Amino acid sequence: MSKTILFITISFFILVSVKILANNCEHISIRHGKYTDYYHIKYKLTKSNFSMQKKTVLNNGQFEIFIYKDKFPIPANNCKGKLILRMPSTLSDSKTPKESIQKKVALYNEIKNISEEGKESVDVIIELNPYVLIKSKSPLKLELENCNIFFRTIKNNYIDTLQ
Repeated sequence: MSKTILFITISFFILVSVKILANNCEHISIRHGKYTDYYHIKYKLTKSNFSMQKKTVLNNGQFEIFIYKDKFPIPANNCKGKLILRMPSTLSDSKTPKESIQKKVALYNEIKNISEEGKESVDVIIELNPYVLIKSKSPLKLELENCNIFFRTIKNNYIDTLQ
């Protein structure tokens, strides 16, 4: 009987996915960083779980929508109203500002089509940091400390996956 030895090199970041089946949230991903863990979720926006302002100005790809607190899978006990889901602006010193802004505007238009043209849903990736409180690691229980959450971005670019 032979023994197989498997060597695994663990990179600086490790991705762990936890299945959650509640209120349109399919996954919580945890990316372990140098100083903190980053929590991301895949969330299905539908006509019944968010609203938008009619007059939204897209400055450098920045926009916000409002998620109904009772429709979001992570509790936000300190939030009295809707959760504010923000897309950060693309900074002018970005390596690819035009492409970054185009991707954000395309996502905004997809979301807008849900409320205006009857599109059924759009999956988005949301970063819960920095306002997420870890109530328990096993089983994983999270809570938002306030009403602000963000679309997942890295270096000004919207990231549409959990990896």
